Amino acid sequence: MQKEQIKQLVDRITGTQIKEPNQRVKAIVDRMLLDLFNVIDDFDVQPEEFWSALSYMTELGQRNEYSLLSAGLGIDHYFDVRLDEKEAQVGIEPGSTPRTIEGPLYVAGAPVCHGEARLDDDTDKGEILFMDGQVTDTQGQPVAGALVEVWHANSLGNYSYFDKSQSAF
Repeated sequence: MQKEQIKQLVDRITGTQIKEPNQRVKAIVDRMLLDLFNVIDDFDVQPEEFWSALSYMTELGQRNEYSLLSAGLGIDHYFDVRLDEKEAQVGIEPGSTPRTIEGPLYVAGAPVCHGEARLDDDTDKGEILFMDGQVTDTQGQPVAGALVEVWHANSLGNYSYFDKSQSAF
């Protein structure tokens, strides 16, 4: 197809909302759809290839693992790089620890522990990992009130909360 025909198709498809959309979200979705159609056209993606990819996405959704795709493709890191660049442009110096977004396995409302915490429910066969450390500023001074968020997979590579065979946290 010609690029203009693809654009017209996207405009026709995305112009069928029942209610008034958020214009920014609509513009993002329109662009994603346009780019997807162009990829299909540019690479002559065959229907069975597309359905195979869609099946993979369906499996991720059924396992509640879409967010792992984002990390695996480097999208999370790309957001970090963009934020670092924006801060550098306004003169904010990076800390000694590289930025990471909340990550694909962050769960709001997870239990808070003070001092020591055990990350498993003692049902998994595996080695116990002990971690120890300090949160310091760029001069090596302890940071008062700092919080450290941690999570860990079981021996099968599955994370609690997302893996319903494990206890929630």
